[in-house]
Amino acid sequence: MRLSHIRLTHSLLLDITILLHDLHTSGDPALQRDVFVIDASGNSLAMCTRARAQQLVERSRARVEQAEPFTIRIDRTNSDLSSAADAANTAPTLQSSKKQKKRLATIRLLQRRDGNACFYCGRTMKEGEATIEHFVALAAGGPDHPDNLALAHANCNIRAGRLSAVAKVRLRARILRDVERDSRSTEC
Repeated sequence: MRLSHIRLTHSLLLDITILLHDLHTSGDPALQRDVFVIDASGNSLAMCTRARAQQLVERSRARVEQAEPFTIRIDRTNSDLSSAADAANTAPTLQSSKKQKKRLATIRLLQRRDGNACFYCGRTMKEGEATIEHFVALAAGGPDHPDNLALAHANCNIRAGRLSAVAKVRLRARILRDVERDSRSTEC
């Protein structure tokens, strides 16, 4: 039986996410890649260390997007990320066409499966707004498999940050309640 076909119980999923979080956060804090990096469009790139994020901000190659979870936005127009050191610490300057095709194919697959609504707020996303949300983050050992993926607005995706899969589902419920409450209060 393939792992993707096994349905995890709620408590087992919580145990796994706690274990993965503990594995991800152990060790020297300076060496942990715990800073989210996004591009100008809000697409998630590689994670980097806090020291590297500080370097990028000081060199005006990035700006702090949000404090919690700590997220920086890469400014591609003012940066030359072609050096070996930069390539080792951040995502490549341009995604290869193979990666772009895979990302677009994944988005189309998720749109066919789930529709074009954001997983968190339920609002319809316009062309190019969709980002790929990993319930269990890749950095925490989560798979890059459709069972672990959903579509979300960049801001919703960032808001979920490094939450556990269970906490992400709770966040979704809270956001959907808020959206429903707001839509009822604006009706005549």
